[in-house]
Amino acid sequence: MCHAPRRTASLLTFCLALLFCCTVLTLAPPSAARADRAEDALVLLPAGTGGRAVSRPRSHTDGQTAPQRTLIAAVQAAVDGTEGVAMGAEGPAVYPAPLTVTAADFSAYRRTGAGDLTDGAAITYSTLIPLVVTGLKPGAASAGDNYRVLEGALSLVNSFTVGQAARYREVLFKVTLPPGVYYLSYYDGAAGTAQCLHLCRNTWLSMNGVTLRKADTVNGAMLRNCLSGSGSSGYGASGNLILEGGTWDVGMAHFDAGSDTDRFSSLRLGHGENILLTGVTFLGSVNGHHLELCGINGCSVVNCTFQGYLDTAYRGSWDLKEAIQIDVVNNDAIAPAFGRYDDTISGNVVIYGNTFRNLCRGVGGHNAVYGLYYSNIVVQNNRFSRLTAEAFYGLNYQDTLISGNTMERVGAGVALYALTPSADGNYFHPRSGRLPALDAVQYKNARVTISDNLIQVTPFSRLREPWGVLAYGCAYSDDRFRQDYGGATFWMRGVRITGNQIRCAWDTGIYLHCADRATVSENRIRTLYPGSSSETRGIRLSRSRSAVTVSGNWSVGLSPLLRR
Repeated sequence: MCHAPRRTASLLTFCLALLFCCTVLTLAPPSAARADRAEDALVLLPAGTGGRAVSRPRSHTDGQTAPQRTLIAAVQAAVDGTEGVAMGAEGPAVYPAPLTVTAADFSAYRRTGAGDLTDGAAITYSTLIPLVVTGLKPGAASAGDNYRVLEGALSLVNSFTVGQAARYREVLFKVTLPPGVYYLSYYDGAAGTAQCLHLCRNTWLSMNGVTLRKADTVNGAMLRNCLSGSGSSGYGASGNLILEGGTWDVGMAHFDAGSDTDRFSSLRLGHGENILLTGVTFLGSVNGHHLELCGINGCSVVNCTFQGYLDTAYRGSWDLKEAIQIDVVNNDAIAPAFGRYDDTISGNVVIYGNTFRNLCRGVGGHNAVYGLYYSNIVVQNNRFSRLTAEAFYGLNYQDTLISGNTMERVGAGVALYALTPSADGNYFHPRSGRLPALDAVQYKNARVTISDNLIQVTPFSRLREPWGVLAYGCAYSDDRFRQDYGGATFWMRGVRITGNQIRCAWDTGIYLHCADRATVSENRIRTLYPGSSSETRGIRLSRSRSAVTVSGNWSVGLSPLLRR
């Protein structure tokens, strides 16, 4: 008799456990036994993007908790009252544990194959709400209406993810655009100013088969991740963003190369974190950047295409701009309208498997702040072709891997600086008001690896210094910080250049200036013609310390292998 209640309790426990398992089987994606559950998120991706066949979750409402039903019902009510947007037919998907999406889910990138530096972006969510934009129309005559419809759909999402951030912090909205070519008007006639689209937080913008084309010649970005004048600081403006597929076309052919005013960046992202771009095409840039990353922590750009650059007469032309600029929020000149200027700096960035062609520069940036460093940066397995300047150009980089890239017919390969000769034009005072002590910046260990790249520098390069790889330190010789740094050498320390194949038509294959504790090994360098001066060498070391190790390199051409 005394065992009956115990048997009844056991039976009840078994039934409850069975009910829970059935619910989990209904709601949860197949497990891949990874601690971070990133592979689980593959159930939401198109077939094959993560390297294996996948499936989408079924629409369901059972198993949702009361709070989840309340959140979803609020979204449905808002959608019903918004023109040009509808709930996706598959319905919301709710998961018993948060899912994580990284670059590895959309590409062959693996952190372990990149020096274990970073995963880049990591987007997490436990509820997915699909929305479809239904109000877009073809033809240039619909440009104004298309802008209002699309900005209205994104504003609807922002009303939840920003306006009710605490309640919707684990909800990801997937906004899908139907395939087609859509013109957008970026001119606000009432205000007489430029306008742009705004993508703020917890949003997956899916644009497979879609082209968004600028219908006017107003100067201004096509998309931003935070509102101008929002007062954002740190990495808090936005996050958990995915931009998937599609083409952003600035209509470059409609702009005048002779204009001394036309210039703007196409997509501008600042003061944010965990932003992933995959399969996106950036078509054209007007004396600006195709993609601006200004104060972003955790960004992955994979399998994207960057094409076309118009060098206008702004600043007298030949204004060198990177397709992807990795930057710091220091002042209005380098980061206009990006909230507070608080020295928020970009880091944990993955640039993988992309194509860069017919551009000025590829990746990097031309601004730095004394004592701050762009860190945990991976530029791997990309293809650069027909660039007038460097494939990679960077100041103050640390813990960086540039590896496995193909650079064909480029103005120069890789250029890294501990300090530039004209420092006052590139290096800025910290917003804190205090310059770092000299010994904190003069001997900074960069820990940069440049490896296994194929670099072909065009014989028609317009650059004065068309090197394959440049690692450059120098003495401070400008005026602004002469009292603090005057005459002091900023050493390029801790650079490893190995396994590269470099072909330079006119100048040095690898050049180290004021280098310390560096390694140059197992590189194959080919110089086709005598250089324009006696300084041309396969490898050139200038003012560099004896701690620089050069070994196992091989050279073919008319210039000697090494000059110290």
